[in-house]
Amino acid sequence: MLLIGMYHKISDPSDPKRLLAFKQHLIELKRRFSIVTPADRLPKHQVSVCLTFDDAYYDFYHYVYPLLQALDLKAVLAIPTAYITEHTQIPAEERLAVPYPNALSDYSTVKNSIPFCTWSEIREMVDSQRVYPASHSHNHLNLCEKNTNIREELDISKQLLEEKLNMAIDTFVYPYGKMNRMVHKTVQKTYRFGLRIGGAINLGWSTQNGLLYRVNADPFWIDGKKISSGFLVKSVFNHALNRLRGK
Repeated sequence: MLLIGMYHKISDPSDPKRLLAFKQHLIELKRRFSIVTPADRLPKHQVSVCLTFDDAYYDFYHYVYPLLQALDLKAVLAIPTAYITEHTQIPAEERLAVPYPNALSDYSTVKNSIPFCTWSEIREMVDSQRVYPASHSHNHLNLCEKNTNIREELDISKQLLEEKLNMAIDTFVYPYGKMNRMVHKTVQKTYRFGLRIGGAINLGWSTQNGLLYRVNADPFWIDGKKISSGFLVKSVFNHALNRLRGK
């Protein structure tokens, strides 16, 4: 079985203990589970965990990527391509200081502070084979809203990612976790996998329509919640319920 954890920005200048808590969380995950990306086969008879980080905040490059290297781990990075610049000389402190999720709602902040990873940083991480890139659309829009040009959001993102990273992109992470059947049918035409919020475990990478569920992973490192057998049983139940409800 496959548990896909959803993360966003890890650091918080007002709480320096968060980084240590997150490191301990990764150590515990590695001790108990096989950590995988969509490029990996799942080992039989055990639960695997896929780490997914939304939005490509600079703190992923500054804090999370070094931990992946130190602990011999891998993760998926969901990249909203409209927010990514080629490079920057802005100091790390200024880039890290932009609070979550303000950067996604203010393009002037993006231009002036570059709070997201740059293409050069993303290429470095992808080349290390520690980071598996995924599309997070182009403008990070809710694809279920009527005025959203879904085809444009999917195609521009995929084209930019493949040109900048020189590799095929097969995974799409829904912005805000929002999707419906019509939207997912469109995603299926371009991407092998579509990752949404669902609070459920997955039976594996292979699904009938490429739809995979994610769980909010923040309680497991911020609040110290454990991935217990009870939690896993509930996640299996949620998977069955989601499928029955057509979600």
